[in-house]
Amino acid sequence: MPGKKIKLMRRKLNLLILLVLFGGGSGLIYGPGYSQAYFQSNVSGVRPAGMGEAFVAVADDANTVLFNPAGFARIEDLQISGMYSDLYSGANARLYTGEYDRMGYHFISLAVPVLHTHSAFGLAWNQFNSTFYKENAFTLSYARRIWPAYGLDMGLNLKVLQWMVEANEYSTGPAFSAFPNRDKMAYTADVGIIATLFQGFNLGLSWDNLVPADVGILGTSYVPGVLRVGGAYQIPWQNEFADSLMTSVEWTARDNIYNIKVGLEAWFLQQVLALRTGLNRERATSGLSFRYVWSGTPLVLQFDYAFTYPFQIYDTWGSHRLGITVNWDHRQPPPEEKVLPAAEVTAPEYTIEHEPMVPEVKDGHEQPPYQISERERRLQELLADIKDYHPKPMLFELGKDVLLETNYPPLDFIGDLLNKYPDLKIRIEGHACNLGTEAYNMELSRKRAEAVQNYIRQKHGIKPEKFILEFYGESRPVAPNDSEQNREKNRRVDIYLVILAFTL
Repeated sequence: MPGKKIKLMRRKLNLLILLVLFGGGSGLIYGPGYSQAYFQSNVSGVRPAGMGEAFVAVADDANTVLFNPAGFARIEDLQISGMYSDLYSGANARLYTGEYDRMGYHFISLAVPVLHTHSAFGLAWNQFNSTFYKENAFTLSYARRIWPAYGLDMGLNLKVLQWMVEANEYSTGPAFSAFPNRDKMAYTADVGIIATLFQGFNLGLSWDNLVPADVGILGTSYVPGVLRVGGAYQIPWQNEFADSLMTSVEWTARDNIYNIKVGLEAWFLQQVLALRTGLNRERATSGLSFRYVWSGTPLVLQFDYAFTYPFQIYDTWGSHRLGITVNWDHRQPPPEEKVLPAAEVTAPEYTIEHEPMVPEVKDGHEQPPYQISERERRLQELLADIKDYHPKPMLFELGKDVLLETNYPPLDFIGDLLNKYPDLKIRIEGHACNLGTEAYNMELSRKRAEAVQNYIRQKHGIKPEKFILEFYGESRPVAPNDSEQNREKNRRVDIYLVILAFTL
């Protein structure tokens, strides 16, 4: 019985290669002439593979190029991700060439965010390879936030597709004399959108290969389109050990094949360790990640592993994927400026320049002139506006960077001030309590400061140069970290007003 299974596996692999080289088919999205065999859609990176490939609505790292290009707009740091895989390990069927075949997907992707714009560029290369057959896809991506109020992002992939058969005694022999061309290149594109409908819930949609790409050598044969629709929800589940729990579900259509995919991802130990699992029609999946923050540098390293087990291929130990992702916070710290808390801003702290005045003559005597200058008037108007404003820290929940609704009114007040006074900036300082590693708390304090900045920018249309962002992790507590009540005071963002030289 095992011998029959091995023979069946060999036949399937041989058939796959023959379909890739000479196959045709019928298509659901494009109609007749579309081959299912070319450029299979399960190239997935390591993290998505561990989540059952249900990633179209997650789409928040460099793997998004394979699922939803809109996700690039949600990447804040310069990021590069790579993957090596061994497909159907242990099967190694002997091909008609007499050699054992080893198949794998290899992948590398670069994400380059554009500062303060919620947009990014991406560049990726992924390859499927076997003993003598290879497929390459080269991708250039761009994504941008088009509706800030709802976190709606849109992205585009431009792709170059290429397959090739390596020359050997079998691919150049008499049986292949009718096929002088052993490679083909074509062009296509993908589009995608992703939106945050409410706190913690994303909806994603993408359409791959929307431009027909002819990769056939026996007449016309197109790469099928792939339609993906899915949702992802960040479950509010958190304690001192568990940081986050995300579920995702996705419906996929490729040619006349439909698939439902589900995934689960949980982070532990202050974002150091992640565990994943997933399921779809073709395979069961699992995975894990380990994250390391390079102390004293803006580098964060993440090591990923995923295991997938196919339901329809026998005599295999499953597929294994290994990957590494490097994050680099390329934003430069802002220059130092003299700042005071808003409640401490008083006129004597600033030198007020008066307009030059011509003395008034009355009854033959010069009268001591005094007329308030425009600069002084504007400063006094500002001080009058803020005299009853006493800034309080913006508090956050344990391990989270999500603004509480109680923070909205004071932030709206500050947004109105920034619009009214062009000479005004704000300084935003992020902080954290001492639960978790020092590196984790430093990153968390940065995200909290950015959450405050993003709220004011998006709701009030404030330019990025009006903000000064700093973050200190757990290094500047306002209360001892000896009780939960005191730690709550340290999970905060402080806001200060920065009054520049008043100019006309």
